[in-house]
Amino acid sequence: MKKILALTNGMALIITIAVNYLSNTGALNGNTMKTVSDQYFNYFTPAGYAFSIWGLIYVGLIGFVFYTGRSAFKKDDSDPILLKIGWWFEVSGRVLDETDKPLPGATVKVKGKNISAVTDKNGRFFISGAAVNDSI
Repeated sequence: MKKILALTNGMALIITIAVNYLSNTGALNGNTMKTVSDQYFNYFTPAGYAFSIWGLIYVGLIGFVFYTGRSAFKKDDSDPILLKIGWWFEVSGRVLDETDKPLPGATVKVKGKNISAVTDKNGRFFISGAAVNDSI
């Protein structure tokens, strides 16, 4: 599982960088971010240095991918940070009564974990932190 996560992180980073590059060069729909921005008037135009944060974000992402990749392929499984990383899912749904009417205030819990949510007035719930094989 750790190897799959590490490979998925690497592929996601490559795809993110590729899409970002393509959107900045105009390869997608013939527009760059500048041409799209110039089409719409606004009162707030950030300074050029405001976009330099993306360099820091990509350095962090690359570091994260290398860290998880290095740790995932070691024989020692004791890396506590990597053991806490998993697939991120948000489970959502709707709870209805026997007449198909929403059931507000119902508690929905992930089986065997301390993760739960309460349905809203429309019977909808959202649970973050559930794993692939969890049951509710």
